[in-house]
Amino acid sequence: MIPKLTATKEQLCFLFTLCGKTLDMVAVLEAGHRVIGIEGCQSGVEAFFQENNIKYEIEKDETNKCQTYK
Repeated sequence: MIPKLTATKEQLCFLFTLCGKTLDMVAVLEAGHRVIGIEGCQSGVEAFFQENNIKYEIEKDETNKCQTYK
C-alpha cells in the first residue's frame, strides 16, 4: 500500500495520530519517508521503539508539558 500511495514521490512526511505501535510507521520509514507519530501513552511509544530496534532520544518540552521522542 505504501508504494501505491507514494508512487514516484520521495522523502514524504506521514502523520500518524494515536499511532500506538502500528507497524505502518515502520513500513513508511523503510520506504525512505519521514514519520511523525502522536501518542498519549508513553509505554506504547517506548515499546514501539524497542520492539523495532529503533534508537531514540527523549527531548522534554517544558512549554507544552510533553516529551518528544526522536
